[in-house]
Amino acid sequence: MKTGGTIVYAFLITPRKKWEGLIKCVLWLDGETGAVVRQSGYLVKKPSIFVKRVDVTRETTFRDGSADMRVTHLSVDTRLVGRAELIIHERPCADRGPVLSIAER
Repeated sequence: MKTGGTIVYAFLITPRKKWEGLIKCVLWLDGETGAVVRQSGYLVKKPSIFVKRVDVTRETTFRDGSADMRVTHLSVDTRLVGRAELIIHERPCADRGPVLSIAER
């Protein structure tokens, strides 16, 4: 499959056992570098009786061969409250020089 001019391979990952923390997902790998471009799936074992389902999607964008930004979408369906969603945007930290201790500030 091609996305944005590059070849991407998709793999379906299915855990053999339903253990905590394992995810049934589709893993998308860049054909040239082998870097993970996208992960999308759900937890196979519910962490609580109050949780119906936990969905996780993580997309990584690359610039000049290194990760530029990663966005994680977390969606939790609960029995009491309903749906809760969390979106996390991650960017690499810019080098700002040496880190000063509290005493040096």
